[in-house]
Amino acid sequence: MGLQIDGNQSKYQIFNLLNDLPFFDNFDDSEKREFISSENHILTVDSDSKIVTQGSIEFSLYFLLEGKVIVTKNEFPRLVVATLGPGAIFGEISILSQSPRTSNYIAKDEVKVLRLNGELFEKLTPPTQIKLNQQLIQVLIDQLESNSFSFLKLKAELDSIAQIGTQFKSNFQEIINKTVQTDKLLTSMKQNRERDSIAQAGIQIKSNFKEIINKANHADEMIDNINQTLNKPVH
Repeated sequence: MGLQIDGNQSKYQIFNLLNDLPFFDNFDDSEKREFISSENHILTVDSDSKIVTQGSIEFSLYFLLEGKVIVTKNEFPRLVVATLGPGAIFGEISILSQSPRTSNYIAKDEVKVLRLNGELFEKLTPPTQIKLNQQLIQVLIDQLESNSFSFLKLKAELDSIAQIGTQFKSNFQEIINKTVQTDKLLTSMKQNRERDSIAQAGIQIKSNFKEIINKANHADEMIDNINQTLNKPVH
């Protein structure tokens, strides 16, 4: 259970994987060979297992090959900060800052990742180190842009919820008003027993109850809209 190293890995296999990863498109073959080490591994990770633990100190770089990974924070354990799919890269912040891991990365289902050992980065030639840092910074920039879009989308959804809430409140106020009006008509019926007055009041009561039912149905629809919006995952 947990993390398992796939057997029979070769440097040739790792090299071919690097060729398939867009992150290494700007590296030539000789530079890619600098990343090949016996400490690099293809890992199979079981569902719900942690790949990276917040606060841990290790500087490997991970490339998601198969499956999905969720990102969480210890401060908000039930909040999924992001969901990553095949092709995603994680671990770059700790490499650039040489600081403990800032998030938890957990396998949502069974996943495969390529782990590049952080110690080999110190053995890269200076030009390759510079190129690696440039690529990692570009990854961070892309993530910031993606997060900015996600926050704008979330703000729009929250604004929509606020508008629905305002309309919801207005509809219930109308229901209350119609209920008060109906009570007054019932009182009027008790006070005035004339047939015509009773019939007219009965028609108005029926109309008011129809409006109350319509408003209640509309309120149910708005509750459904709010629930659907709140249940959308945040990426």
